Amino acid sequence: MSTERAAGGQPPSRVPTLTEELQVPLRTEPQVPPRLTEVLQAPPGGVDGLPIHPAAAQPAATAASAEHDNALAQRLLADMQQHLDRVLEARIAAAIEPLLEQLSSRLLAEARGELASSLREAMAVALARELSRHRAEPGPR
Repeated sequence: MSTERAAGGQPPSRVPTLTEELQVPLRTEPQVPPRLTEVLQAPPGGVDGLPIHPAAAQPAATAASAEHDNALAQRLLADMQQHLDRVLEARIAAAIEPLLEQLSSRLLAEARGELASSLREAMAVALARELSRHRAEPGPR
């Protein structure tokens, strides 16, 4: 921002707005960001006196290069998908584990209750049969 003073050391009579000070052109359509190779242009003699490799000096716009870039992108996406699958699986397992433990505890308690009830009924029926059989037999044993 400009901090100049008017003649005589007085502040300026008008303060410019931010857009006046920066003079930013308004964009009407979105712009595609530049490629890394467009941004990082090495000087003709190389960087710090080191020569540029001939393959690096050529733009990466050939069909083989585009195919290689596509294959690389697909491989990276596949690797990322596998990583995400592992992370999600671990998080889901961690979230479900306490729920499964509660559910199994409840099921075990219910099964024990049902088993105890069935055993009591079976014992009552067996005891009743045995008592009726002893009463039906003549004489003491």
